[in-house]
This record gives sequence, structure tokens and C-alpha cells, in this order.
Amino acid sequence: MSSPVFEPRPYGTAVSVANYYTGWVEDQESKGFVKLEVLLPALTDILLKDRWKPAKKEKLQQAFKFFDIRGTGRLSPTYMRKLLMDHGDKLSEEEFESFLSTMVNPFRKKIEYDACYEQLVVPPDLDVLQNKNKIMFEIKDEE
Repeated sequence: MSSPVFEPRPYGTAVSVANYYTGWVEDQESKGFVKLEVLLPALTDILLKDRWKPAKKEKLQQAFKFFDIRGTGRLSPTYMRKLLMDHGDKLSEEEFESFLSTMVNPFRKKIEYDACYEQLVVPPDLDVLQNKNKIMFEIKDEE
């Protein structure tokens, strides 16, 4: 079976990837389960073909500042909902609620984007793409 073509959103979500690949990797005899030997090629396809690039902190800063017209360092959840659900690659309600649950300051009821970067940016030691050569070497070594 050949791998399906998948082009995630620039900000890609694990949820959208999981939803897309579920039918392809799910065990047809045991619904809800995935066999490792079927899952690994799908994950390899996503991660090692540079399709799952994490956002850089500088790029996120630019994006937030562009939409922060008043320069307050904060965006309202209502405004962010409109941006993420009505324009471009639209988030689903579930994806947006997941985003909001971790990004909104509970006291100010705003998204303070300077405090969000650590949650939105992949640390270098977890960035699969930066460690691509090492991973490829380990995979070949196991064969």
C-alpha cells in the first residue's frame, strides 16, 4: 500500500495528522487499534520527508505582532477565533478549543503571546527534523 499524500497546515496539528492517517494505519480487523509495523512507515513518511516542520519562535512573534494592532502584547480569544477559524487553513472547533485551553491567561482572559512561545515552539532536542540524520542512521543500523 502506498503512502497517502498529506500536506499539513503550516502550523500543523497532531489532531489533523491523526485524523488523516487513521483510516490508513488502523487495523481493519481490530478497529481502534494500530499495528506498529503499519504505523511506523506512516510516521516516517510525515517526519522524515520534511512535512512536519515546527514553527520558529521568530516567525510566531512576527505573526502575533502583525495581528496585535494596538501593540499591547495580547489578543482577545474572540479575535483569535476569527483569525484561526474563518481565514486561511481553518481550525476546527475542537482544535481551536484545545489551543485556547492552554493559551488564555485565566486572570486577564486574553492570549498574552509572549508567554505562549514556549508552548508553541518545539524545543530543539525534540525537533525530529533537526535530528533527521541521527534518526536515519539509527533506523539503518537496526535493519
